[in-house]
Amino acid sequence: MRMEAGVQLGQRLLVINQKNDCAQPCIIVFVGARLGNGIDVAFSFTAAMPYFWRTLRTGRYNASEIEWDYEESAAAE
Repeated sequence: MRMEAGVQLGQRLLVINQKNDCAQPCIIVFVGARLGNGIDVAFSFTAAMPYFWRTLRTGRYNASEIEWDYEESAAAE
């Protein structure tokens, strides 16, 4: 995920999928510099949440919907 806000390895976040109102705690497992603005971040969910990425309309996973904007999709705990 690309983020504008600074985070640290091991930091806990609450990630929210606004398309289906799912919220899931996660832990930052990778932080890397990105060319241009922001940083690249990888996170791991702290519990299984098989429906987190699914849309309400179709109930299916849509790869185009997993590009998240930190301001819209994640809130620091």
